[in-house]
Amino acid sequence: MVALSATAASCNSPYSHSQLMSLFSQRQGLKPLQKPLQLRKVDLPLRNVLWSALNDIYLRHISEDDGSPVYPTLTVRAKNVRALFVEIWCEYFKHPSDTVPRNLGIDEIRQYFFECAWNELFDLLEFVAKESAQNSAEFTKLCNFRLEQENSAYRFVGKEILEITSKAEVEEIQLAASSGIHGVEKHIATALGLLADRKNPDYRNCIKEAISAVETVCRSFAGGSTLSDALKTLKRRVEIHPAFERSLNALYGYTSDQDGIRHSLLEEKNISFSDAKFMLVTCSAFVNYLIGKAAESGIKLKT
Repeated sequence: MVALSATAASCNSPYSHSQLMSLFSQRQGLKPLQKPLQLRKVDLPLRNVLWSALNDIYLRHISEDDGSPVYPTLTVRAKNVRALFVEIWCEYFKHPSDTVPRNLGIDEIRQYFFECAWNELFDLLEFVAKESAQNSAEFTKLCNFRLEQENSAYRFVGKEILEITSKAEVEEIQLAASSGIHGVEKHIATALGLLADRKNPDYRNCIKEAISAVETVCRSFAGGSTLSDALKTLKRRVEIHPAFERSLNALYGYTSDQDGIRHSLLEEKNISFSDAKFMLVTCSAFVNYLIGKAAESGIKLKT
């Protein structure tokens, strides 16, 4: 197998369209064009390419030195990578710091990577993304390329892995999460964390945070204390299609009326992952739309 470089996710890479290319057996109908969706599992080919991503972005830089025991000529990148694997040894595996092997426990990490449960594999990938001092965005981008290639149901959104299969959904959330408006970014990041928590997901508050992101972007250039107030002011400055305005008001009403999410948070409600994900994606799209409308109209937003 050819080891793919970190540029594999680039649109200019010769590998970037490999998941779309059909081979002889597929064209003859002897093999399926696409493998079944990988939900709550990670097969060996996916583990292989995710390990290659970890290797390409981090591992291959560990030994950028002159071979001496104290590594006096390590590059900054190599030092950061070595520090990352010490963190994995001490903080992820909870081993004592005085037991870090000379090879930084790479053999143990590799064995764990290929033998652990699917969810533990994603735990490790998230840990790497969150703890790495550099190249985190490059790593998550390459992982997403591989997850999509192997038809996984999961993607990195920021530094969290979520059950999201659509590239468009990922892009909407990521765009809102980097909007440049502090309140919006904070609400979206919090919503992501609540949705991505596999042990104790909080779908109710995920939706609340997503809605709050919409309210925040409206207040950033339209004023008012609620989304409805903001929309009234907004209409005087930015053209909004009536159907879209009704959708925004309906969205706000869903969370504020007597049967909504914000009414009696202690009341039992059947809110699922799909509900929370839909609202997060939808609210992110609303945020991006409103920011775009402001930019088109020359309105400077409060960040």
